[in-house]
Amino acid sequence: DVPGQGGDGVHHETMTLVTWGGTLGPPPGSWLPANPFTTLTTIDANGNVSNRNGADLNHARWYSSGVLLPDGQVLAVGGGDKDDVIDPGTTIAVNTPELYDPATNKWTDVAPHARDRAYHNSALLLPDMRVLLGGNAPLAAHYGGPNQDQGRPFANNDKDPSFEIWSPPYLFRGPRPRIEHAPAGLAWGRPF
Repeated sequence: DVPGQGGDGVHHETMTLVTWGGTLGPPPGSWLPANPFTTLTTIDANGNVSNRNGADLNHARWYSSGVLLPDGQVLAVGGGDKDDVIDPGTTIAVNTPELYDPATNKWTDVAPHARDRAYHNSALLLPDMRVLLGGNAPLAAHYGGPNQDQGRPFANNDKDPSFEIWSPPYLFRGPRPRIEHAPAGLAWGRPF
């Protein structure tokens, strides 16, 4: 929540940012395994900043994407098991997304995606509240050019323009809401 009055009519004084994974130390420069660490950075309305550790990921990942979901949970998707900039093509894709619940400070595995999305991947929330996953644009294996796949268990080393749709658990908690009637227009600050 950002400082000021939120859409729920409550005055919010703090904002917490969730960051996870990556590697320790500045890349590139070493061939480092990804870490499972989560950091919660809180900023208040007076500009005070504090950091604390959150729960570790179930799957360490480097270069993942994240999406804030409407229920307040955060989706971590894609990434690889290491920073492989020193020797591209040697990463193993992390194909199991995880949901972070700030209320319980816990990561939970969810349904895996079908394609390797280890490097230069993306994820975004769609208007229907599902998540679009896309991409994989790695450096060529050993800097040797395209189509230099290393074979399993290593990630696909080809550029991947495909997309997948991921459906969050909240879509399966009973019937979806339906808007049966809505006014043609609204006046500022008036209920409807």
